Amino acid sequence: MKKCVKNFILFMIAVALIISFCSCGIRGKEPTDNTAKNQDITSNLIIKNVNSIDTGSLHTVAVRTDGTVVATGNNEYGQCNVSDWTDIVSISASGNFTVGLKQDGTVVAVGANGSGQCNVSDWTDIVSITTVVPGCYAVGGSTIGVKKDGTVIAIGEIVEGNSEYGYLDVTGITNVAMVSASYNHAVFLKRDGTVFAVGDNSYGKCNVNGWTDIVKVVTGDGDTTIGLKKDGTVVATGCTGDDGNSLNVGDWKNVTDIGGFECFVLGVSTTDGALCTWENMDFLDETIAVTAEADYVVGLLPNGTLVAWGDNSYGQTNVSGWTNIKINQ
Repeated sequence: MKKCVKNFILFMIAVALIISFCSCGIRGKEPTDNTAKNQDITSNLIIKNVNSIDTGSLHTVAVRTDGTVVATGNNEYGQCNVSDWTDIVSISASGNFTVGLKQDGTVVAVGANGSGQCNVSDWTDIVSITTVVPGCYAVGGSTIGVKKDGTVIAIGEIVEGNSEYGYLDVTGITNVAMVSASYNHAVFLKRDGTVFAVGDNSYGKCNVNGWTDIVKVVTGDGDTTIGLKKDGTVVATGCTGDDGNSLNVGDWKNVTDIGGFECFVLGVSTTDGALCTWENMDFLDETIAVTAEADYVVGLLPNGTLVAWGDNSYGQTNVSGWTNIKINQ
């Protein structure tokens, strides 16, 4: 009897060891598909394309670490009336309106609403936003949002059928991480790091089909498309400027953020400081993020303060006293 009990105990121990070994093997096995990898890529893309600073035509906005928002500059249409906003994680400004993405995936907007671009109160599950305006001082415009499931929603002037600028149809577009758009072309960054573009292709600004490993795209003022790669290099296509050199970014490296205005490219590098295909931007050397309009530039410093340069006719560069601006890692 004792022998039988002993044998039974030994048998159960052996079974337990086998189960434990198999379980450990299963748990430690790398996934055979790319689900985990794709989720990680998507997360990184979304973080990269959360904006804590942005510029409209004549106003500047920024998100603080506590989720509140500050603004300065032209407020003719109430585009700077953001003092009561809370829980904001990302901001986008264009022309005379401002749009904010809240932590819960809803969206708020203030300012000019000539094309219904601020009618976003019913949007949900949004992870990325961008705004577009057809002209510097227009009351019209558009707002584009990327949803958590990778689909895209858009409202306003550039939506197909809404106006003479209506070129954008987002029906059926999926697996998107972010969108950047101008008044006549839109660029979609997909969750696998590839890019596609729609709209007017003058200057070849929509020729992005071969781009890979992209983490951010910028459309500048409408004649260029700029892409930041995950290795810190930059690619660009479109208008090359009067001297043919405005897109010469082939030797840029260790870049952490990009911007664009007119036919020019702006970037900040951890090793080379401020980079610009237009003129020297040394005042941005220590910045980690940038945003630009045709007449002024704003940069975010590692200590959560801002620097600015350029036209200040409406006080849009009066940001020297701002502190605790959110830094996206």
